[in-house]
Amino acid sequence: MLSNELAPSPGHAGLLAADVAVTTRVFAAITGQSAAAPPAALRVGADRSRMEHPTLQPAVAATLRDALTRMGQAFSVIDVDGPC
Repeated sequence: MLSNELAPSPGHAGLLAADVAVTTRVFAAITGQSAAAPPAALRVGADRSRMEHPTLQPAVAATLRDALTRMGQAFSVIDVDGPC
């Protein structure tokens, strides 16, 4: 497993593109597979305990809480424990 001094594990967001259509085409190009159909309902997992970390600035924690509230209006936000 790769790691570096800034993170305990090699996290990444996966493919990044301007929109889903471009991401789907890039996925197909690099894997030779077609992308699966999107799920009917999307879920967002959040480890809310990390918002209480002592080194997290209060303004950042408040911004994260606000973002989760806004995402909860469009998606199902579920609590998860630990790193995803």
